[in-house]
Amino acid sequence: MNNQQLAAALDKGLGVSVSGAEPISGEIRMVVRDRATGAAGSIRVPTTASP
Repeated sequence: MNNQQLAAALDKGLGVSVSGAEPISGEIRMVVRDRATGAAGSIRVPTTASP
């Protein structure tokens, strides 16, 4: 992601589609890691029902 794409994502959000995980409480916890630095963290993402 370049700086322009990052700015757009921060401004408008970034849509994702997750399959294979069923949210129980209306959210999915995502764990991410930066391969270059090894830094890791997690976020809870609210979910909506699939059409």
